[in-house]
Amino acid sequence: YTDAIAKIDMAKLDQDLKQLFSHIQHHIPKFQTPTVFLYSSALQGVTDPIFYKPEENFLFIDVSAFMGENNENYKPLEQYYQKSMNPQNIIPKVSLIFAEHFVPFNAEHQKFIDQLVYQGKLMILQDAFIPKQPDYLKMNYTAPQYEWAKTNEANIWNYIVENDLVFSDDAKLVERFIAPGPFSKFYTEIDNESSPQIGIFIGWQIAKKYFQENPETPLKEFLQLDAQKIFTDSKYNPKFEN
Repeated sequence: YTDAIAKIDMAKLDQDLKQLFSHIQHHIPKFQTPTVFLYSSALQGVTDPIFYKPEENFLFIDVSAFMGENNENYKPLEQYYQKSMNPQNIIPKVSLIFAEHFVPFNAEHQKFIDQLVYQGKLMILQDAFIPKQPDYLKMNYTAPQYEWAKTNEANIWNYIVENDLVFSDDAKLVERFIAPGPFSKFYTEIDNESSPQIGIFIGWQIAKKYFQENPETPLKEFLQLDAQKIFTDSKYNPKFEN
């Protein structure tokens, strides 16, 4: 705990948390500022370091999960986990925990487009809750990983469409394109250079495109919309750059 807390600017964290809670309350008036506890799991819980207990309105942050990429304590961990284990990742991860709390996933919606749009809804909340945070941090990416996703957006979507994945109910697609990992699994030669969890990025772009096409939609209403409607009304079809 002593080693971990020494790596965190406590004054900045306090200010950033207050700002985050203020943004959440602006968009979700029923939200009440939680009591925050910093603790160390002694590395036992570093892959899932933020825990919210709504019954007591307690938020727990495992500071041993944010000691910095390549910290000597992280040697047993896969490198892809370490990329989001820096102090700058605390606020985006806290924000995401609240996004997931306010928009729980409906397990009955099993098609890939349901999964993509659900992730897009969470990312739209990230935009609302932490507007000043860099987009790459909202996804637990490095800046180069985010640039790869942006550069290859049209190619990724083309792959999804050509392989009839949009309305597929293949459960393995979550593991291939949404679950954490070192890269996304297209089963092609580009896998090793691809950014992980690319389905989250695509879902985010679908949601953004929906708001471009339907700018008057209130956020609360958007979060309740069916995935199929969001996808159809977004007219999402990224173009290849010349």
